[in-house]
Amino acid sequence: MRTRGDVFDAIFPSEQAIVVKFKADLYEAILKVAAQYKPKELEIILHESQPRVSELLNGKLGQKSLEKLLTYAGRLGIEHKGSFRQVHKNAPKRELEMAQV
Repeated sequence: MRTRGDVFDAIFPSEQAIVVKFKADLYEAILKVAAQYKPKELEIILHESQPRVSELLNGKLGQKSLEKLLTYAGRLGIEHKGSFRQVHKNAPKRELEMAQV
């Protein structure tokens, strides 16, 4: 399957794609900073057990909520300085049209 644009938009509904993209970007930032520390140090910093740290470092995010990743980011000193913008201007209109069906 060939897609145009963002792969997340092709796989997930638009509202879910936003969460998945944000989570992926956050995870990337966490891994970048976490690489500076030994797993044992990350257990202390993140207040997590060895298995949870191992899951994080090995990309097993299925059980990790966005809130948990934000907590990890805060403990690692990571702050989000991005912006949000409306890129799918027809999305609200589609929602209204679907509600009238």
